[in-house]
Amino acid sequence: MSRSQRMRQEEREDSEFVFTEDQTDHDAIARQTQAEIMAGNTEAIYNPHQDKEKLRGTRKVLRSYEEKASSMKDNATVITAEEFDKQVLGLDSNFKSHVRAPAEATIDSRALRFLSETALKKSKLFKTDINAFDPDEFVLRFRQVMSAKAPIDNVGNSSEDDEAVAEEIDWCKVGKSLMRFSRRAPTLDLMYGPLEILHKKRKLTQRAKLEKHESERKEPELIDNNDIERSQAEMSALIKRISDLLTSEGGSDGMNLFQFFINPDSFSQSVENLFCLSFLIRDGKAAIETHDDDNMERDFPLVCQFLRARWG
Repeated sequence: MSRSQRMRQEEREDSEFVFTEDQTDHDAIARQTQAEIMAGNTEAIYNPHQDKEKLRGTRKVLRSYEEKASSMKDNATVITAEEFDKQVLGLDSNFKSHVRAPAEATIDSRALRFLSETALKKSKLFKTDINAFDPDEFVLRFRQVMSAKAPIDNVGNSSEDDEAVAEEIDWCKVGKSLMRFSRRAPTLDLMYGPLEILHKKRKLTQRAKLEKHESERKEPELIDNNDIERSQAEMSALIKRISDLLTSEGGSDGMNLFQFFINPDSFSQSVENLFCLSFLIRDGKAAIETHDDDNMERDFPLVCQFLRARWG
């Protein structure tokens, strides 16, 4: 058995021993706790009726652990592993012997959280010598070990010596030695994409300003008092015409409101007719009925002249 294999076996045995010991302690504590619960002796686990002076002293000790853990968190760079282990073991011992209620357990959990954050900071500051690998030394050792003949005394003096050494390397021996580290078949490495990335230049386009010809421009129309009076006269004539049409078409019984003002061929004229009809209703010259004389709802509203005898 080689030296490296013997060292790995010793490390594996040590780790298994530590795991077995920790697991044994955990199982023993669990069995003891279960036995105490079954026997009714729960004061060692939970006791809400503790002595006040003893409880006050317990909380004082726990708060000192909490303050110390918070200070260690703020100064994680100067905290040693011995100080950290001492704090964790002391907190654990105090928890097992004195903590019997949720209030004290809360203080203990805060202190433990500070310690875990301290450990996280320390782990981030931990550095290894991963960059200490020397490729030249590796190549030298590789040639000495994998050479088909005896180790070479003079290496790297000239390019001819390098070629001679390369010819003496037993590559079959290399493959068999490295086979146990990888059982996967070698794959091809492919390169995707173009060999050269061409960055497209963004084209800046300027939009031409929209300019209207002088002949297409319209000046605002000026309205004077005569135009206003003429518009009012036209509106009054249109309202009177609709009133006369309602009298001739609807009579005293009236007619369907929709048939009266809607023009199927012109939406704008329909709106204008309804607008003029609203003036007749405002002035009390027309009315809209939705119910008949028996107070029954009609199928459609009626528009008719406003008669005092009819509306009482």
